[in-house]
Amino acid sequence: MGPINTKDRYFHYLILHIVVFTWGWTGILGKLISMDVLPMIFLRMFITIFTLLPVILFTGRNLRMQGKHLLQLWGVGVIIALHWLFFYQTIKISNVSIAVICLSTSTLFNALAEPLFYKRKLLMYEVLIGIVVTLALTYIFLHQLSVGKGLLFGLISAFFSAMFTTINGRISKHYDSLVFSFHELCGGCLVLLMGLLFSSYHTQETLLPHGSDVWYLLLLSVLCTAFPFVASAWVLKHIPSFSVLLAINLEPVYTILLAWMIFGEEEKMNPPFYIGTTIILLSVFVNGWIKARKYPKEAASS
Repeated sequence: MGPINTKDRYFHYLILHIVVFTWGWTGILGKLISMDVLPMIFLRMFITIFTLLPVILFTGRNLRMQGKHLLQLWGVGVIIALHWLFFYQTIKISNVSIAVICLSTSTLFNALAEPLFYKRKLLMYEVLIGIVVTLALTYIFLHQLSVGKGLLFGLISAFFSAMFTTINGRISKHYDSLVFSFHELCGGCLVLLMGLLFSSYHTQETLLPHGSDVWYLLLLSVLCTAFPFVASAWVLKHIPSFSVLLAINLEPVYTILLAWMIFGEEEKMNPPFYIGTTIILLSVFVNGWIKARKYPKEAASS
């Protein structure tokens, strides 16, 4: 990454925060869309694939890859599909705030998964931060028992998010990010299609969006999925990956604020929820800060 002037740096960080802000809308749009989760996720992946394909072909990227790696990417696509299924099901059974605060724990799941995938020693600070986050989630649950199922689904979603992030960390060294993301989406879309064929979603009424759902689904697929894929791939060439990681941690803050403004009382939680949420978000930031100060090589590869 060569030298860069201040004006360009500000522009790159502006694009980065626009990307994170658009990600913040994924939970909002998921709640606004009235469709069931399975057909919604299938259509999201399907539309995103056909939005990314012209970009990939126009920029001259090569979609070919070894059969073994292609199967790996399709497997990761299944994990992404499961992550989205549990994430949006969390929103349906509880609310957006629960879904995004659980998702923010994926950074710590990722820290615990990395020693298995990269055969490195488990770091003590990661264990301690993991304990703090666990206690914060327990505190939220004990003071708001009605969100128990939502917390469970949200944590499963975060686990799958950490899994595909960790695996992508290895695959990304061999292929262009847009190319492997395209193949992952294809794998996830194929599995979801099989799920639809063996489910009750056989009619146009249950499979296709209607009314405002059409526009919300297009926004979710194009603006909040395809655009961040392209923009984040570009921005990573100009901004250190650790700075990107810290910015991404702002996503739950953006989402919770948007949910307050749009859904009002539906998204208001009791004070223990916000105390626990603050502890979790601080833990995620502390995790990143320690990694940058004491383990700079590791932070650069995050």
